[in-house]
Amino acid sequence: MNRVLLIVLALTSVATYGDEVSWQSEPAHKIDIDCDGVDDSVFLGRIKNDFIVKILASSSKTDSQLQFGLAQPARQDAICGEAPNFTTYNSDANAQKMMFDEVFEGYKSGSQCFDLNISGGECDSITVFYNHKTQELNWWRL
Repeated sequence: MNRVLLIVLALTSVATYGDEVSWQSEPAHKIDIDCDGVDDSVFLGRIKNDFIVKILASSSKTDSQLQFGLAQPARQDAICGEAPNFTTYNSDANAQKMMFDEVFEGYKSGSQCFDLNISGGECDSITVFYNHKTQELNWWRL
């Protein structure tokens, strides 16, 4: 039987990266991650061998950031490729329950709710979602 490694992490927005981060000036992607009917902007930053995903949620007017590795297949919080690719899909609590036997705390699904899928290289992709309880980004990967 295959074991599923589930990682659900929250990163509070207290981290300050300062001048070390090179931010793209334009949003890398648009997604309604907080389910309020308004697209939220996904900004991409680079710092050394990592990248940062920052989203300003329109419903809470606060930003949340997550940091992931680039081209580091040994890390669970990394993609294997040199550049992240973003796709969007509808949040689905039923699918999450089927995969993990539970729905993550703060997870919301519906026709206006979307998750951000980050892929790159041959590793499993990373799914980022908005935690409505903490108002922070969380992520998981199989």
